Amino acid sequence: MKFYKLADLPSRKEAERLGFAHDPKSLITAQRLAKPHLRGVLLGETRKPRKGDWYLSGAIPEAYKANADLSSEYPILRLVRVEVVTEERIVGELWSTIPNWKNMPVLWEKRDG
Repeated sequence: MKFYKLADLPSRKEAERLGFAHDPKSLITAQRLAKPHLRGVLLGETRKPRKGDWYLSGAIPEAYKANADLSSEYPILRLVRVEVVTEERIVGELWSTIPNWKNMPVLWEKRDG
């Protein structure tokens, strides 16, 4: 399943429906709080988006919300809430920070030719 980032903000009702509460005392609205945790998912239908529909468009495909009925056909999306997970992995090591690094086994060798 492919997820598409949102180019537009969700409506307050959409954000609240997906579990993001609006706090009138906060400068951060439910929509802005929700955007990093929402993605668009293809419904498998292509048609002219109606006002309020989410559709896929762009050279780098993103989810856009139709502000009015559109005259061109686009893939239609629905919004889903996702958990964003950051992965960390070793891409290199600095041996000189390890005590007795000169006595460590050789993991790779430079070969001529």
